[in-house]
Amino acid sequence: MNKHPYLQKFAFSEILPDQFGHFIGLENEIPENITTCLPADTILSKRMIELDQVHSKIILKVDNGNLEKNFLNMHGDGLITSLKNIILAIKTADCVPVILAHRTGGCLAVLHCGWRGTRAGIIENCATIIESDYCLSPKDFIAVMGPSILGDEYQVGGEVASQFPLSNKHQYGEKYLLDLPAEISMRLISLGVKKENISLPPFSTLKNEWLPSYRRDGLESGRLFTACWIK
Repeated sequence: MNKHPYLQKFAFSEILPDQFGHFIGLENEIPENITTCLPADTILSKRMIELDQVHSKIILKVDNGNLEKNFLNMHGDGLITSLKNIILAIKTADCVPVILAHRTGGCLAVLHCGWRGTRAGIIENCATIIESDYCLSPKDFIAVMGPSILGDEYQVGGEVASQFPLSNKHQYGEKYLLDLPAEISMRLISLGVKKENISLPPFSTLKNEWLPSYRRDGLESGRLFTACWIK
């Protein structure tokens, strides 16, 4: 896979508030020291937090009490924090990477949203944590989705399609087309995130060979790496 201008640091700069930084790129192109993505005068921590992703609704809080733990030994598919300069990271290859950022920098979450995690309620779980643990409202968040498989190409069986009764699904032979980004958007809106503050995936992972796609390439697909932090 070749590098592409989109997959550079600050690719979401025009969408995310100035209080946040991010890096999106191919796993094999991650800087050896990703903390170099942080402005030199704000590197207060060299911690990058990743999880053992398991297609769940589990979201782990990152705070001063657990900052030194090895999160790679923990199962989960979402990370959330209010700490500055702590890099939260997930990997995807067709699933939808979602960044949820509070407008004033009070909280940041990154989610790995496949159909299993979405069906299990990872979006709803994140909203619950935002409200109960951070005393913030989802209506004050911006949601950004990174590249993923799109609704006109994501073929699933009837047993999967039936688990999303509110989604518009189109039959495609013996399969159904499931629009996972639209499902995520619908759930975000139902929880209070404003429609105008939701950005859908800009590219298809399946159609663009420079992006990792498990559906297209199987175990050889590699992974898309999405990282974000509060400045």
